[in-house]
Amino acid sequence: MSSATEGRDVPAGRPPEVDAVITVRAMRPGERPRAEALWESVGPYRPEDAPEVEAMRERARRAMAAGDRRWKRSEDPVPGDSPPTRSAHWVAVVPSGRGGDRIVGTCQVVGPTHLSQMPAEVHLRREWRLRDGVAELSHLRVTDDVWRGGVGTRLVEAAVDWCRRHGFSTLVLSTTTPQRPAIALYAKLGFREMGRTFLGSYELVWLSLDLADGSGSPGPRGVGRSG
Repeated sequence: MSSATEGRDVPAGRPPEVDAVITVRAMRPGERPRAEALWESVGPYRPEDAPEVEAMRERARRAMAAGDRRWKRSEDPVPGDSPPTRSAHWVAVVPSGRGGDRIVGTCQVVGPTHLSQMPAEVHLRREWRLRDGVAELSHLRVTDDVWRGGVGTRLVEAAVDWCRRHGFSTLVLSTTTPQRPAIALYAKLGFREMGRTFLGSYELVWLSLDLADGSGSPGPRGVGRSG
C-alpha cells in the first residue's frame, strides 16, 4: 500500500519529531504489540466530554431497564457468527529519532463483518449479515500530539481504498455518541448514520459508507435513533 503526505494543522508545542512527515502504511510483522498498547492508552473522550458521557450512560441504563432490544450486555460474539475471512491493519508513524518509527495512529478492517457489538435482534444486523461485501472498520486511534493533523482521515482513506480493491461494497463502523469529532470526521468522508444501539453503558452510533460511489445510502429503519 502506498502512503501519502499532506499539510497538517496541529497544535503548537508538540514534540519536534511529529513535524516530520507522517506516513500511513500497512502494519508490519512485530508491530502489533505496540499498536495494541496505543489502543489501550488513547482514550475515547476528552475532559470536556464528561456531561455527554454521563448522559449517554443514563440513556443506556434506561434502555437496559426497559428491556430495549437495542441493548446488549457485552460484545461477546453471537452464536452462528462466521469468523472474518479477510483483515488488514494500518499504522501512522513518525521517525522516532532512534532509527525506527513511532506509531501515532492505527486502524483495522475485517470482512465480512461480524458485528459482535450489535444485538442479534436488531434489523440492521440482519441486513448487514445477509448482504455480501460488508466490511467493518475498527480500532481507529490517533495520539493527542497529532490530533487535527489529518491522520485519522488518511487512515480511514487507506481502509476505504483497501476495501474497494478487495471487492467490498459497504464499509460500516460504530462509535459512541459523545465522540463528536469522530462522527464529524466520518460524515466528512461520506459515512451516514444508520441507527443506534447500546453496549453495556455505551450508546453506539452505527455508520455506513457505500463504496460503489463513495457516499452513504439510506439504511433500514430497524434500529431507531434515540436523542
